[in-house]
Amino acid sequence: MNFDYFTDNDASKWGTFLYGKKVVAPDELKKVPKCSIIISSTHEKAIMEQLAGMGMDGNIVGLDVLYGLCEKRMSGSACSHAAANGGKTILVDMYEGIGWGGTELWAANLAEGLRDAGYNVALLDCTGQSVLEEKYESMVRRISEENTIMQMVRYMEGRMPFIFINNFAGCAFMAAAIVKRKYPDLVNVVSVITVTAGVSLMHI
Repeated sequence: MNFDYFTDNDASKWGTFLYGKKVVAPDELKKVPKCSIIISSTHEKAIMEQLAGMGMDGNIVGLDVLYGLCEKRMSGSACSHAAANGGKTILVDMYEGIGWGGTELWAANLAEGLRDAGYNVALLDCTGQSVLEEKYESMVRRISEENTIMQMVRYMEGRMPFIFINNFAGCAFMAAAIVKRKYPDLVNVVSVITVTAGVSLMHI
């Protein structure tokens, strides 16, 4: 999907570039009154309220529309993949990580432990991240920053049935939500909140 800009409420991001696209202030949208606004955030409700306050709620293309567009591009062969795969794969989200810190290390150690327990595990990471230690890198599936969500959707389709362990509520989470929407019985999503005390809270 081609688009022109990102917008964000965080003023420190204005004027920077993400995936080659400039990040602008929300007020800049008023200069293009006929623009289409794609909400690709899980904070959809708050963003819709903000845009309504700007008089631009009629310009919104929400997650539901995006999910529908992605569904139309899915392969449709997921059920045959599921039959061939047998047991569930566990996909652990590291894609939105910004380095090698607490959450990333927790995710990698979780994946290692699950693999050692006999599960089929993959760590989802991006091509721009550094190569990890071999014990982790052997589990990594790197996905580029171009057409990211559809790449992930297609990868996940080929790994069904699967459990997705969500750490960052970003691209990988959206891809898992799209696949689960189409195949609800073949996908489980586990959301993780890692807190400073080292305790992780999970919600299925």
